[in-house]
Amino acid sequence: MRSSSVATLHSGLRPLLAEVGEVPPGPFVPARFQVEALQSVQRGDVFVSAPTGSGKTWIAERAIEDLLAHGGIAWYTTPLKALSNQKFHRFQRLYGEGRVGLLTGERKIRPHAPVIVATTEILRNALYDGRTVPELAVLDEAHYLGDPERGMAWEEIILLAPPATHLLLLSATLQNVDDLAAWLTRVRGRPPAVVQEWERPVPLRRVLVDAGGHLLPEELAPRLRGGERRRGWLGVALRELAVADLLPAILFFPSRRECDEAVRELSAMRLPGEAARRAAFRIWEHRFPYLAVHPFRWFLIHGGVAPHHAGHLTAWRLAVEDLLDQGLVRAVAATTTLASGLDVPARTVVLSTLSRQSPQGRVDLTATEFHQMVGRAGRRGRDRIGVVALPASSRGEAQFGLALAQAETEPVRSAFRPGYTQVLNLLARRTLEQALDELQRSLAAYEAEQLGMVRARLPRILRRLPDGVAARALERVRDPLGQAFLLRAVLLQSLGYLDAEARLTADGRWAARLRHPRTLVLAEVVRRDGVPAAPHRLAAMAAALGSERPPRAGGEEARLGGLAALVRRLARLEEEFGLEPDPFPQEFRGEWDRERRRAVPSPAERRAAVCAAWARGGQWVALVREFDVEEGDLQRIVLQAAEVLVQLEGLPQSSVRAVARETRNLLLRPPVL
Repeated sequence: MRSSSVATLHSGLRPLLAEVGEVPPGPFVPARFQVEALQSVQRGDVFVSAPTGSGKTWIAERAIEDLLAHGGIAWYTTPLKALSNQKFHRFQRLYGEGRVGLLTGERKIRPHAPVIVATTEILRNALYDGRTVPELAVLDEAHYLGDPERGMAWEEIILLAPPATHLLLLSATLQNVDDLAAWLTRVRGRPPAVVQEWERPVPLRRVLVDAGGHLLPEELAPRLRGGERRRGWLGVALRELAVADLLPAILFFPSRRECDEAVRELSAMRLPGEAARRAAFRIWEHRFPYLAVHPFRWFLIHGGVAPHHAGHLTAWRLAVEDLLDQGLVRAVAATTTLASGLDVPARTVVLSTLSRQSPQGRVDLTATEFHQMVGRAGRRGRDRIGVVALPASSRGEAQFGLALAQAETEPVRSAFRPGYTQVLNLLARRTLEQALDELQRSLAAYEAEQLGMVRARLPRILRRLPDGVAARALERVRDPLGQAFLLRAVLLQSLGYLDAEARLTADGRWAARLRHPRTLVLAEVVRRDGVPAAPHRLAAMAAALGSERPPRAGGEEARLGGLAALVRRLARLEEEFGLEPDPFPQEFRGEWDRERRRAVPSPAERRAAVCAAWARGGQWVALVREFDVEEGDLQRIVLQAAEVLVQLEGLPQSSVRAVARETRNLLLRPPVL
C-alpha cells in the first residue's frame, strides 16, 4: 500500500489500518466451543449458538468424519437448495464422492450413501415414512425454527426424530437458546448440551461510508450532516477500500437490479489477476458449459467483480463463491435477502442500506438480519480483523446502523401451524387423541404454556360439520393448535380422506404420501383424474402450484381454468370450515403491469406457460428473452415444478407415476441442473 494513497484516507482510520492484515500461516486450532460441541454430540443432542462465521460447520464435519469411521449414517440439512448443493460438493471433497448423496426434492443422487445432504423438508419427510434412523442429524441454520414459511419442518424433525438419533443444531447467536433447550429437553426426554460462543474468532471493526463514498471512523457519526448519496459513491468507496487493503468485499444491496448495476459500474476498474480468474472460471465452464456465455462473465474475469443473487443460476453463484474463496474476486454484489445463501466470507462487508425488500415494500433490517450479513466479514485463519462499512448518508442513518450493531438478535418463536400433510401423517400412525397429544409437544404449545396464554374460543362454524369424532372433539378442545388440526381433519373427512373415526381411508393413505404446501390441491387433482396425460401440460400444472416469482411476460396460452376453479373451491371450503383463508387463489388472478400499463395473465399462468415451453424443448436463452424472466427465477420455477412431479411419482396410480417421471426428465436438463 503506497503511503501517498493511505494519506488520502481520513486520519481517524489509522488505528484500524494498523490492525488490517493477514494472519501468519499456521496449523488450525479449534476453539473451545468447537471442541466442547464435538465431544458432546457423541453423547447426545447438542445446540450450538455462535456468531456467523465462527466455525460451526467444522463441528458437523468432524462429527460426520468420526461417524463414518465407525460405519454410521449422517444427514446434514440446510434451509436452501443452494446451500445444500454447496455442502454436497464440499463433503464430496472431504469424504469421497461415493460416500455422499444429495436429496433436494427434485434431485436424488446416491440416496443410500452414508452421508446425505438434504433440504430440511426432505429429512422431515423421511422421518414421517419411518425409514430413516441416522445416528446423526445436523440441522444447520436452526434459527429457521421461527421462519413463518419454513420453520415448521425444523420443529417436526425434532418431534419425529427417534432417540437413537443425535441432533446437532447449529444456529447464529440466539437470545432465547435456554428456552429452546428446555423445550428440547421436554420433547426428547434428555437435556441437550448447550454450547454458546459470543466472541467472533475474527474481531469486527466498523467504519462509516458517507454520501460521497468516503470511509470515516464511526466516532464521526454524531457530526454527520444529512444529504443524498452522490453519484459515483460506490466507486469512491471501493477505491478507498482497496487503498486500505480491505478487499475482497461483499456489497449488500436491497434489490437484484442494484446488484447488477453496481457490478457494471465497478467493472471499469480493472483488477490484476485476470489470467488466474480466467483459469479458475474455465474449470466451472467445463462443468457447466452455459457459463461460457453468461452475461456477467466478462465483468467477473476482467473486472474481478460479480453479482450474486437469486436472479442468477445456481452454477453461477457457486462459481462466484469459489473464486471469492480463492481471493480472485475483489467485490461481490449480493442482495440482503440472500445473506444466508452466501456462505463465503470476505475481509469487508459493505451495506448500501439498512433496509430490505419485503411484500409490503422496503422495511428496516432486523437485528438478526443485520448480524447475518455482517457476520460474513473476516475470514477465519486469514484475516486479523473483519470490517463492516455502514451507510452514513446522514447522522440518523449512521446512528441506526451503529445501534443495530449493538442490538441483540430477536428471539426465535414457533411458526408451527398444523397442515394437511401433518394431519394425514399423524393420523396414519396414531389415534386422534394421540395426535392431539403430539401437538402439545410442539414448541408453539410450550411457548403458550410458558406465557400463560388464554385458550382460544371455538370459531363460529358457518355450516353443519360432518358427524365424526373430530367434529365432536371440537366441542372440548380450546387450544388454537388443536382446533386448527381438528378443523382440517373434519374437512378431510368431508372429502373422503378420513372416515368418521378419523382414520385414513384408501384415498387418505395415498394422499398421506404427498408432502407439499399444496397437498390438498394435488390430492384432489389426482382423485378427480385431473392429472394431464401430456407432459407439457403436466409441467404447466406443476409450475402453477409453485410460489416462485413469475415471468413478466407470457401466459396467454396457459389453460388453467379447471385448476383455478379447484383452488378457489377448496379455499371457499376452508373458509366455511372456519379455517384461515388460503391466499393461494390470488396466484390465479390477472394482474396489472404498472411499468407497461397493461393487463397481464395471472402469476400461475405465467409460470405455467414458461415451464410448458421448456418441457416442449424450448431453448433456455430464447425463453429467458421471450418470457422476460431472470435465469435464476426460471430455474426455480422448473425445480419447484419438478418437486411436484416427484410427489406424483410416489403415488400408487401407475399412469400418474409414468407421466410424472417422463415430465420430470424433460424438465431437469441443463442449465436447470
